[in-house]
Amino acid sequence: MDDLSSSLLVARARPRALTAELLGEGYIMPEHNLPVPQPELKLSDYTDGRIRQSLQFAEQFLKNRRLTPRSNSMANEYKEASKAALLADENDVKNQHIVEIRMFDKLFSKEAFLRQEIPELVDLEQEVLKLRRLMYLGRYGDHLSSNLKKIRYVSGEGKTTGYENLSAQHQWTAIAASIRDETRVDADWNSMPRNDTIVGLRVTTAVSVVCDGLGIEKEPMFRAIQQYAERATAFHNDLQTLIDECVWPDLAGHLKRDLDELPSIVFPKDEQDLKHMRAVLEGIRDDWFDTAGPDPANPATWIPAAKARE
Repeated sequence: MDDLSSSLLVARARPRALTAELLGEGYIMPEHNLPVPQPELKLSDYTDGRIRQSLQFAEQFLKNRRLTPRSNSMANEYKEASKAALLADENDVKNQHIVEIRMFDKLFSKEAFLRQEIPELVDLEQEVLKLRRLMYLGRYGDHLSSNLKKIRYVSGEGKTTGYENLSAQHQWTAIAASIRDETRVDADWNSMPRNDTIVGLRVTTAVSVVCDGLGIEKEPMFRAIQQYAERATAFHNDLQTLIDECVWPDLAGHLKRDLDELPSIVFPKDEQDLKHMRAVLEGIRDDWFDTAGPDPANPATWIPAAKARE
């Protein structure tokens, strides 16, 4: 069996600070909508107090409004930039985040669509989001399955705890359904006990034990199972055809476009799903292409990797 995809070995992002701790008393939001912070003329004008104004606005904006996926994504980036600036120890790093904050100050003060609630637009974007998510799952489902085959093989060979629950007699859609029945989809899988049967969680235990044995994080694997099951109920994909027929320019174009559009196909407030999807795409890209050319952002400059030339 091949090694696990690099999508399951990706490091976690920077630790997330609690917004309440950074805002202090400012975390208690007023009933009225806060005014949009106006961009400052100089970076030095962005004191910690001024940065907290942007953070407070972004936090209230996310809590008090029905947002389109696009507006939600932008407001979250605004919030995270403000938090990162308050946490930064070095001036250069702090200034980088302040530049982002000023950009969002300008954007939110000028773009009316970011501040207005338009129910029809929200509903339309939600439908587009569902369709684009199906496109993602259709293209990359077979690559998710390679990791699933690995844990099935390892559990069967080693007769690990609950291996029979992951055998080929069970479809991945049924396995995913069992996991959903046993525990919440958003459970903290990485904190589950190591190598011990969890009472009432037969399938969840089987996956958890294999992940422990392989030394990988559980959360990406559980997400891979759920996403592959979602894909399996929809349709087959065309990505493997491009690989089988060595159509590398089209494959590169698909991957680059989907990486760029990824934030628009993730449901609002599901940052872990976005991280996992990005890791999957980047893992596929790095498996099949060398992107260290003069213009990594241009898929036309990507060179098929050794694996593609075999």
